[in-house]
Amino acid sequence: MGGSRVDIGSKVGQVRSALRRRIVVGVDGSAMSLAGVEFIAGLDLGPNDSVVIATIAELGQDRSETEAAFEQARRICERAAERLIELPCEVLTDVRLGHPVDQLRRIVLEEPTELLALGPRGLGQVTSLMLGSVTQSLLAEMPTSILLARPPVRRLSRVLLAVDGSPSSLSAAAAMRRLPLPTEVAVAVCVSVTPWTDEYAFLARDDIAAERRVAGAIARRAIDVLGPRAPAPTTVIRHGDPRLEIPLAAGDVGADLIVVGSRGVGRARGLMLGSVSRDVAAAAPCSVLVVASPRVPEGPDPESVRPEDGDAREERPR
Repeated sequence: MGGSRVDIGSKVGQVRSALRRRIVVGVDGSAMSLAGVEFIAGLDLGPNDSVVIATIAELGQDRSETEAAFEQARRICERAAERLIELPCEVLTDVRLGHPVDQLRRIVLEEPTELLALGPRGLGQVTSLMLGSVTQSLLAEMPTSILLARPPVRRLSRVLLAVDGSPSSLSAAAAMRRLPLPTEVAVAVCVSVTPWTDEYAFLARDDIAAERRVAGAIARRAIDVLGPRAPAPTTVIRHGDPRLEIPLAAGDVGADLIVVGSRGVGRARGLMLGSVSRDVAAAAPCSVLVVASPRVPEGPDPESVRPEDGDAREERPR
């Protein structure tokens, strides 16, 4: 009973070594946890991709209780996987016994995984995948990029990419470029001006115009990384704590998804994420993708960004 993998896809037979993306979706039987399934159903996945629906069952007091929990988890997994039957890719179920953080981490690390999708909270009938506990632990460890799908889930039409010029936030742009988003998705790039951090420390105090030029240069760097993924991006410049400004910007532009990196730059390293990513995930009005830190995209060091890089293109939130 260490694990169960069942292929229920109607179009399978792809060689695993040829897969482009592997996505793991954690479910626990609650309506909230199914938000991750619905989100993945809306992506433009291809026949070489793979989706794994994972459920973690708790160990019971005795063998019969454990077997009953495992069987319940298996049914939950299969019902969730049935929602993805129309996808053109392989759909698998994976049922494990144990602690959800440990088991989900193992599933993610067993093979290269593009992202782990979770709902914001669950019931706890199998093992709860709650933002306050399991998801927070996974966000702290970041075994891979983590998608927190918040209902109601609808087909993506607008994405807010939050960047601060750090390698991690630019990696978020690179990850977004790889994400199989619908082709009609509009992209807004958000930079929150934080005068107390290193990126702005060289500026004269209260030089708002210079701060905005630095923010604009940061946004343009992210847009360059996005490339054709964002043919007509807009730039949103905010002032203040990104923990507050990113969710507010998402609401202002009507975003269906926020994309952020898992680390940032600043006087306290990790300003952009770490604590910020968890706060954004908790406060966001929509789904959030936290991108695991990675190899650094090519380009100038963020410390080389200076006001003379030009004026910011800006879209004022309405």
